[in-house]
Amino acid sequence: MSGNSSDRGSRLPSHRSGVRISVPAKSVFQWNSPLCPPSTKWFEFDCSSKDNLPAVQFIINGEKLSLTSDDYVVKVDGRCLSGFIAKRGMTRDGQRFWRLGNVFMRGFYTQFDKGNRRIGFAKPTY
Repeated sequence: MSGNSSDRGSRLPSHRSGVRISVPAKSVFQWNSPLCPPSTKWFEFDCSSKDNLPAVQFIINGEKLSLTSDDYVVKVDGRCLSGFIAKRGMTRDGQRFWRLGNVFMRGFYTQFDKGNRRIGFAKPTY
């Protein structure tokens, strides 16, 4: 990921059962703190600032995948929430990982190839 924070060497499993991108707590606080004060697990901010938010870039297997604020901002009842949520204990086998949920996947076509244990992503061309 690039932006204000970097979590190099983290694993990035894609996960369809959540609306957000679950991130190790330290990383999400570094990313969200300049945008908004924390409120429990979600970070809320003024929707008028959404268009000024930077693109977030993930590098997966050497490929750059970018999300715009339209992709990672979640609107709920007229409020804007960061799609990045802090999760404590985001480690597996001693390595940090991020869980890429629907906030990530709604920005890409996502293909699951269970037989070959891989996932493919493509940016739509609309």
